Amino acid sequence: MSREALSTLVQARAFNATPPRDDLGVLHVPFESMVASCHVESRLDDGARRGDRVALIGTSGCGKSSLVSYVLGPTAAGVAPILVPVHALEDGAGRARSVADAVIAQLRLESADVTAAAEGLDAAIGEQRQVTSTSSRRRGVTGGFTWASGDLSREIGRQTANQGFIFLPEKVEVIEQCLRAIRMEALQPVVVFDDTDRWIDSGRREVVRGFFSEGIRWLAELDASVVVATHSRYLNEGNDASGILTFLDTRVEIPQVPSVEQLARVLERRVQVHTAGPAGGEGVLSLAEVLTESAVETLFSEYGRRESLRALLQVAHLALVEAADAGADVITGHHIAAAAQAW
Repeated sequence: MSREALSTLVQARAFNATPPRDDLGVLHVPFESMVASCHVESRLDDGARRGDRVALIGTSGCGKSSLVSYVLGPTAAGVAPILVPVHALEDGAGRARSVADAVIAQLRLESADVTAAAEGLDAAIGEQRQVTSTSSRRRGVTGGFTWASGDLSREIGRQTANQGFIFLPEKVEVIEQCLRAIRMEALQPVVVFDDTDRWIDSGRREVVRGFFSEGIRWLAELDASVVVATHSRYLNEGNDASGILTFLDTRVEIPQVPSVEQLARVLERRVQVHTAGPAGGEGVLSLAEVLTESAVETLFSEYGRRESLRALLQVAHLALVEAADAGADVITGHHIAAAAQAW
């Protein structure tokens, strides 16, 4: 491998631990292909389509977000994911009214994006723009409702306009009206909370208890699936695990990457994606041209210690930068060890 190619991977941020959400799905290597008798992707997919309330359980950085993006991305026909950010609510995440406001705000915001795009295209070519689940965009849950037509987005926008000063029952009815419109398009709505890992420090236990009790229990009234990323720590440390799992009745637990060989697949996927040509397809570099066997083995040892794919990718990125800056042709175990110590 040339030194220039290593520099190209640095510029592409091939081992970026926090890539844009619309890249997460395409970078995901299914756990079902790595772990024997694992049914993570199929259980999440089946649960979302059945209308289940799913607890997606795992530590921070284990791959929950990429799993959600892979399963519920634009290529997933028949589902309508609504990705609701709740970490910004701070202590309000423990109040049902605040969470309902966040759902309504997200419906309004993303429907406005699709409506504006549809109307802009109408003006340009005189046709109604259709954004569907068969979009050619890369596989990942993205900003904007890629599953929604312009008409559906306008209806959601109409339902969610000027709803700030109403009580919780009325807020729930507004959301249900939007969900009815979605179901009339033969889509299964899926409300997704994928950022609750922000509350893992010990000082936020009350937020965790409030969110999993009052904060989201009202969602049981809705005819929609619910997916909640649930840090494994939330199921112990006095947070009433039985109470959390009473509402979230389907458990999907994220496994660890089981071997050096499977970790190599995760890394190679990133190399392939970031060195593919404009038309996609296979990348022009193999993993062996980027990392030596000892480098992958050292990374796997670090994974056993940190138990986080995100942390592991941060180490790999640091090692990539160090190797490129030093004019190396390949990342070695020494580069990984030095990066791990520095990180």
